[in-house]
Amino acid sequence: MHYTPFLTSALIVALLFSACGKPPTRKPLNESELIGKWTAVEIISNKGNRGPTEGILDAHIEFFADHSSTGVLVWTGSDLPNPSAAGPHPWSATWTFTNAILHQKHGTNDPSSSDVWFEDNLLIIQDRPLKRNSLTLILKRAE
Repeated sequence: MHYTPFLTSALIVALLFSACGKPPTRKPLNESELIGKWTAVEIISNKGNRGPTEGILDAHIEFFADHSSTGVLVWTGSDLPNPSAAGPHPWSATWTFTNAILHQKHGTNDPSSSDVWFEDNLLIIQDRPLKRNSLTLILKRAE
């Protein structure tokens, strides 16, 4: 089954609505609100809702005031967005934030862009444009 960008966005809204019992409140954020440690609550791929039993174990991101960031994605299973994705993947990047779009540069790779917003105190980071191997991270501030 192929998921369109609209369907992926609709799935996020439906998940948040069912979890809270009310429509989610989408709130823009400013750059300073990104600073800190974040941990994944849910990860959504182009194949829909993804959880630990479906191959994604964990994700952590930390944004620093100097516009650097670090993180780790931990993948297992056979149904991965990329065959070389299995295992933990630590990374570091530089970032900028303008007009609710997070731009990250990971080493020599092409820069990535993501739409970013808050919904009910959760940080949502959604790849843009949505494509075959896109991810949406739903994160809470780490304690």
